Amino acid sequence: MNATLNAISSVAALLLAAVAALWAALNRPVPGWQLVGAAAVEAIVIAVVGDAVGRIAGGHRPHELATYIGYLIALLLIVPAAPSSPWSNGPASAASSWPSPRC
Repeated sequence: MNATLNAISSVAALLLAAVAALWAALNRPVPGWQLVGAAAVEAIVIAVVGDAVGRIAGGHRPHELATYIGYLIALLLIVPAAPSSPWSNGPASAASSWPSPRC
């Protein structure tokens, strides 16, 4: 995986996770800008998954291909799967802290 893309995805996801955890600790509803941040993290995740799929298509094979593909699918679904209620900071924090895949 591209090291720059990996660093960007990790920093963005951890930043969103920290903000969501803070808002959950303060017992506040999800602000609109946090949803924009979640959309940005999801866009970065789509780029990470695209890079991983490109590497697999190019002939690179991880040790456990089926597990790796399942991990990529879960990575795409985890942030949108966080409930979108006014009090969903806890699940959003957990979903955003999911690590990036490494091949």
